Order: sequence, then structure tokens, then C-alpha cells
Amino acid sequence: MKNIIDKCIVFVLLTMLAVSSCKKDFLDRDPQDIVTDEQVWSDPKLIVGLLANYYNRLPTDMGLNDQGGSQWRNMADYDDATWSGSSNDDWRNNIVTYARDRWRLYDYYFIRDINLSIDGVDQYGTKSLNETQRKQVKAELRFIRAYMYFEMVKRMGGYRS
Repeated sequence: MKNIIDKCIVFVLLTMLAVSSCKKDFLDRDPQDIVTDEQVWSDPKLIVGLLANYYNRLPTDMGLNDQGGSQWRNMADYDDATWSGSSNDDWRNNIVTYARDRWRLYDYYFIRDINLSIDGVDQYGTKSLNETQRKQVKAELRFIRAYMYFEMVKRMGGYRS
């Protein structure tokens, strides 16, 4: 008798689970954690945030204020200046020992993101931006793209036949 009751309880629970889990268009839902292109280009604050993200993604090799405090020494790596620090950093004066891919940059994912953003301004930007703002955003995106192409050519070289 106990075996029959246990089977009935399991059957009822499985039936309830099967019935309650059936939702119409369950897989056709919009994700709640992804911002669509239309949402980005309809909010001026999100546009400024996107541009800030793109400026942040521009490549840098040296700077004065990094987290570890040691990046300022890299300025001697790219210049005719001679490193005059401690003797264990003498490799900085010997450019022959640098790795061949030290300055490698091949970021066409970023170029693609910029091109999609330029298309987004044309497609969705008419709702939230006036003509002057659209021209400015597109000009900034084109500048970032040109800067990235310049950085890639500078580091990887141009076309050679």
C-alpha cells in the first residue's frame, strides 16, 4: 500500500511540474540583461557612455599614472633616451632584445564595433539626437576608427607587395 501511495505522490508531483513548466513562447523572451541598439541610441546618456567606452579602449603603451607605478619607465623604451636606472634594467637600452610582437595590435573587433555604432547613429539616432549632435557623434566615431587604423599601421606596418 505504501508503494502505491509513493508512486501516486511522485506521479502527481511530476504532473504538476510538467503542467507548471509549460509556458507559451518561453524561448522567445527578450533578455533582461542586454541593452539593444535601439535603447542605446535613444538615450543620450548611453551614447556618451558608449563613446567613453570606446575612448577607453584606445591603445596606450605608456603613461605616468598606472596602478603599479612602474609604467613611466617605458618612455625610455620608445625614445632615443637612455635608461639610467638601476643596473638590472640595462635591457632597456638594448632594442635588439625586444620581442618582435611587443607592439603588436590587431584589433579588428574594435573596428567592427565602431562601424556598427556609425550604422546605429544613422538608423536609431534620429529619435534622440538632433542633426548637430548626430554629426558630432559620427565624427568622434570616425576619429576613433582612424586613430585605431593609424595605431595598427604604426605597429604592424603597411601593405607590402
